[in-house]
Amino acid sequence: MENSRAHAALSLVVGTAGSFFIAMASTAVVARLYRPAAFGEFAEFMAWMALPAAVGTLRISDAIPLTKSSDAEHRTIQGALEILLLIATLGGVIAIIIPGGSDGVSFTATWWIFSLGFAFVAASGITRIATMLATKHGWFRWIATLSTALPLGTFIGQLIVWRFGGMLVEGFVLGAVLAASPAVVLLLRHGTSGRAWPLAARSVLAEYPEFARLAVPFAAIDTLRARAPYLIAGLPSSGVDAAQLGCLQQADRVSGWPRMGLSAILRPLFQHAAARDHVRAAAQATDITVRMLVVASGPVTWAVLNAPLVIRVALGPGWEGAVMPLQLLLAPAVIFVAADFTDRLFDMHRRQGVLLIIGLSACIATTVGSVLFTLIQPSLLGLVFSLGCVMLAYSIVAIFYIAKLGRVDWKPYARLALLLVLSAALVAAVQVLFEYAAPSHGGSVSALLALLLAALTWNVQLPKPPRRAV
Repeated sequence: MENSRAHAALSLVVGTAGSFFIAMASTAVVARLYRPAAFGEFAEFMAWMALPAAVGTLRISDAIPLTKSSDAEHRTIQGALEILLLIATLGGVIAIIIPGGSDGVSFTATWWIFSLGFAFVAASGITRIATMLATKHGWFRWIATLSTALPLGTFIGQLIVWRFGGMLVEGFVLGAVLAASPAVVLLLRHGTSGRAWPLAARSVLAEYPEFARLAVPFAAIDTLRARAPYLIAGLPSSGVDAAQLGCLQQADRVSGWPRMGLSAILRPLFQHAAARDHVRAAAQATDITVRMLVVASGPVTWAVLNAPLVIRVALGPGWEGAVMPLQLLLAPAVIFVAADFTDRLFDMHRRQGVLLIIGLSACIATTVGSVLFTLIQPSLLGLVFSLGCVMLAYSIVAIFYIAKLGRVDWKPYARLALLLVLSAALVAAVQVLFEYAAPSHGGSVSALLALLLAALTWNVQLPKPPRRAV
């Protein structure tokens, strides 16, 4: 049994790695097919569509791992699907009935594009429901399949639409629908029963009220925190045009690659573990977070110093405007990996209220900061700086609270913290020294050093951190 579960977990790692490389390759290709302005239009569109996508099931999907019987599981899945289809249908109809509603909220998107966007809401919601079902049962092969389908489907959809001269937004929506195909198969096979649940939505909302009452506001607030700079960039006074916004969107995407890969692996593993032992899962999450940051410190420092090269390889020529946003977002984005994969642990501890407060504070700070920068000094720099600072603060608070839930003692981590600082400083010092002595070799030497330090710190041995007494 344990051997079978280990193989399943390994399939999750392999599938997620494949998903990660598909996403990287598709980004490199699509960035060479469309101009930065197209990505700015896409980012503005997604800033609006991300909110209904985040709350499409009223977060009832996240309650699936907590169900104790097959009937409860099927009823919860059915309720989540009913809510999702209702929200997606209403949103699409409203966009059609009020076609002028899209005016002034996007660079070029029309009512047709916004109504089509609710197909993305439905597709992403179905994928989330299927993922939660697989997470509950530890079906890591299915989780790997679902995570791989997303970048692959998106890539295929964008290539098809580009071939026929369509918009990037249209390709993304088509890709999301294609990517939801495995989720539909899983739900048809395991997520339904012969028993009808015509009022399942009402039943599950009454059974798990904290998800709709607390998790939905958090999802909306957290989405607004991440998307507020993009929404504000659409204002005439922002000083940011579509091409600049496209550069920010792509820099944000490249800096988020670590989160895309690691969170996809760690989130289902720890959410599944937390269903059995909340405290132990939180303690393990803290431990792996700190060690992960130490390992990443050298490579991240190298990437910040060599951002022009990273952008040139990842996106191609014409994306020089993404260099500065990448440099400012990379370190906060890497730290945000921890906040991203541990956020569902709050659900398992039923501490959604705490997560809501953290998210609300971050959302207010991001929005206020972006508005102030727009009013005082309209520029892309202000929006990037606001986004990066709040992401960093949010991550630190989330990490420390998860450690509190795990009753972690921080003293054994002192040596790891020192290694983190020393690795980053050593890579930076070698890069600067070689830039003077042998300019053409500075990046190569510091890259080798960063990889060596990552390998050494990966194997660092520390005593197991004790838990605090209850």
